[in-house]
Amino acid sequence: MTGLSTWTRLAGGVVAAVLTVSLASCSDSEKEQKPAAGASKTAAEEGYPYDTSDVGDDLLVEERSSSSFGGNAPASWRFPAFYANGTTDETSTTTEVDGVTFGLLAVASTGSTPRKKAEEYATRLDKGTEIVQEVSLGGRDWAAVVDDGKVLTRVLLLTGFPGGVTAGAVLTADVPLADVPPERIDELHQMAQSIQIEAGSSR
Repeated sequence: MTGLSTWTRLAGGVVAAVLTVSLASCSDSEKEQKPAAGASKTAAEEGYPYDTSDVGDDLLVEERSSSSFGGNAPASWRFPAFYANGTTDETSTTTEVDGVTFGLLAVASTGSTPRKKAEEYATRLDKGTEIVQEVSLGGRDWAAVVDDGKVLTRVLLLTGFPGGVTAGAVLTADVPLADVPPERIDELHQMAQSIQIEAGSSR
């Protein structure tokens, strides 16, 4: 199965822990942004705590990034412009603002379903599989995991593509869920929707 190292890396913590990050500027208006409504562990356990009906204006760069993910699940996507001054590698990007590190990671693999992959991820986080939520985003069904670790937040979105490919994106932030600006969630939603799988990808 492809993507094994990526999933291990996800379970191990914030993407930024294994990358060198650079400081990006943050405007006063961004600093004063209110946290996303209902963004709490209780809300996450009761259902996906974010509105997926409208992700707003395009927050992504035009250039597409890509990875073969071991050869069986070649995918491409667009990273958010917010991370442009941070550090980006083949599948992830991170940036730091006012001492808070935000990261986004693209993931893809074969041989399983989005639901099963999300349950595996929740298990690796020592969470019960009941935290896996079903979410409708951009006309697709997604499996979501929202983990409010108080000092490290993770939000994972996975969906299925033809050929048995499961792909998605994960947001990490080293602050509680309630302190993650709504824009970071919009960026996650948009990046996830931008994912495309190369024709002919298969198990």
